Amino acid sequence: MTPKGSPLPLAARRMTGENGRVPQAAGPVARGSGELMRFTTRTEYGLLCMIYMARNPDAEWVTIREMAAKENYPLPYVEKILQGLRQAGLVVSHQGNQGGYSLARRASEITVRQVIDALEGGTFEVFCAPDVREDIVCTHFCLCGVKPIWRKTKDLLDRFYDSLTLETLTKNELEMNMSLRANEVSEAIYGDAKIASSSRAKLGILRDDKGELHGQ
Repeated sequence: MTPKGSPLPLAARRMTGENGRVPQAAGPVARGSGELMRFTTRTEYGLLCMIYMARNPDAEWVTIREMAAKENYPLPYVEKILQGLRQAGLVVSHQGNQGGYSLARRASEITVRQVIDALEGGTFEVFCAPDVREDIVCTHFCLCGVKPIWRKTKDLLDRFYDSLTLETLTKNELEMNMSLRANEVSEAIYGDAKIASSSRAKLGILRDDKGELHGQ
């Protein structure tokens, strides 16, 4: 199941940069004849510019030139990215010679998924979804066992990126790794608890007011 004109499904739609050229992807470079699933530099640059704003909460706003110089990004490209973020309601523009941009709301209220949706159009394109069926060349559309995998992939990515806020991303790499690890442990414990609770329910084992287990 492959969209017309695209040899492989991509995790994000490509966005053209300056002079109509596609910027180098932010993810790992593909090896071989195929391409890896990855986001474009629009997302990486956009996230880093927003993180820069989040790390300067006392500033009324930050100029485009300041962000571009700090991150060593092309100024016109940063302008286009910020325009996309403004249209999505994630940043606010301030006009004037010394104008710039600021976050539209607190960093803790802006998620990574919102940024990706604004700049890429989504985290993962389920390319056999109803809204894109007309562009699909597929002889296995009915009762296809692959479709649930793509839907699950999108669901996992959406939930993961929804769990990350700009405030979280202001941490350094070590702190971020520790935070992600803590979340993994928490999710594992929570998952085991849910499985245990479900198993007890199936076996008719209940817990009384004192916390003791009893069979039905």
